Amino acid sequence: MLQERGKKLRIVLEPRAPLTGQKLPEGPDYVMMAYNLHGYHNGPGPKANEVLLRRLAASMNSAVQGEPIIALATGGFDWEDGAGTVRAVTEQEAVRLAEEHQVTPRRDPSSGVRYFTYIDADAANRLHTVWYADAETLRQWMDILREEGVERIALWRLGGLTPSSLHFIHERAAAEQ
Repeated sequence: MLQERGKKLRIVLEPRAPLTGQKLPEGPDYVMMAYNLHGYHNGPGPKANEVLLRRLAASMNSAVQGEPIIALATGGFDWEDGAGTVRAVTEQEAVRLAEEHQVTPRRDPSSGVRYFTYIDADAANRLHTVWYADAETLRQWMDILREEGVERIALWRLGGLTPSSLHFIHERAAAEQ
């Protein structure tokens, strides 16, 4: 019915989707969300890492007939210590926070994600921890997925990217054409 109307069904799966031993029906595009390893529900850390990406790629490769799609998330989170507050941040917001607080972000080798801490003088001098994806993170994640045989990538939240990330996405898209 959808194909008759020139439409295609896309099914988005959460990372906890029970795909072991499954063979999903042909036809729809299947997209696995490969993010929020850390987020609102737990403490500071990356949205994704190598272990998560490889596990999800293997799961999708075994369950999907055709080409699976893995969705990666841009941006990140800012955790406020002691207040239990977590807020989503774009890449641009994370870069601005690092600059405002004169800190140099480091890169986590297992996830490729940038992270830093800062003290918020406006919030009772509370410690904040920020983790976020940048162009190098996206490159690392896509390379891991390509190693696992996943070529199709979707991105979540394109707003708030730095020129570097936008350039990387443009270059990667042009290379795929």
